[in-house]
Amino acid sequence: METGTMTSKEEYKQLCETHELPLFLQDWWVHSVSAGLNWDVLFARDSENNICAVMPYVQDRRWWRNFIHMPTLCPYGGVWVREGWMDSFGATTAVAREMHAQMEKMNIAFYLQRFFPDSHMPQAFESIGYKRIERNTYVIEDTSNLQRVLDGFSKNKRKKLEKKTLTYKVGTMTAEEFYQFHVMCNGEKGKELWYTRETFLVLYEKSQARNQSAIICIRNEHDEPLAAAFVVWDKMMSYELLNCYEHEDSDNGAREKLTFEVIRFANSLGLGIDFVSHRSYLRHYGAVKKPFVLVRRSRSALISLLFLNRRIRSIHYKKL
Repeated sequence: METGTMTSKEEYKQLCETHELPLFLQDWWVHSVSAGLNWDVLFARDSENNICAVMPYVQDRRWWRNFIHMPTLCPYGGVWVREGWMDSFGATTAVAREMHAQMEKMNIAFYLQRFFPDSHMPQAFESIGYKRIERNTYVIEDTSNLQRVLDGFSKNKRKKLEKKTLTYKVGTMTAEEFYQFHVMCNGEKGKELWYTRETFLVLYEKSQARNQSAIICIRNEHDEPLAAAFVVWDKMMSYELLNCYEHEDSDNGAREKLTFEVIRFANSLGLGIDFVSHRSYLRHYGAVKKPFVLVRRSRSALISLLFLNRRIRSIHYKKL
């Protein structure tokens, strides 16, 4: 797609440089996680041709049909609406209709995107015939008082965290070490990773260049890794995008230590932490459930069945 003398991607990049878009909607993030995939962006404009909303997307082709879905390592996406355009339901519905009209011209047979928590756009899409699927993540909105956060841990979690017989080193590891450690941890459970080494290394390099990522590692007294997390952030929130644990001795307290260190890191940034996970065990760390919405549309029941059976695991955000 082209707009004037600029391609849509170039115009999108320019928009991201002049406006504060959420991390997972930044052009460099979408480009990094969509390597090798066909990605682009749709625009909604006002009467003076100013951009009022954008929707980056990954397009795929299956069974001779066109699909829009979420790329790997992108927990949230959907539509970003410029400040001032979210004042009324009519305005957001107009944006949804414009995005729908463009997807109709693209002959999109199946659409599925996860919208950020607190986004008003799912309701607008639902009003024009799209389906909404409720999901949830777990967050700690306020990490400013670490003692208060720690008091929110369950008695069992605090006991493991404070166990005097455990000796841990808190540090970091390289991106390559993290990936290989994650491969090993999943291998212990007979599972493969859902993201590639190349995608992760590119994403790590790009996010590091912007000072928007960190790897936190918990090691034992022999300097062997026990647990690790990949944390990313923007000015609004931090996210535990990936985590992994050595499962041979899963009751060694390393999970508790890692979780607290991730929270401590969010505290140092002055941000809350979204664990990007639906796992209810996070309540034991004081995290609270926060809903978000998947928006879906299909042109036929058969397409829905085929897509959901074969692709839902690859587009649903997976996290251990």
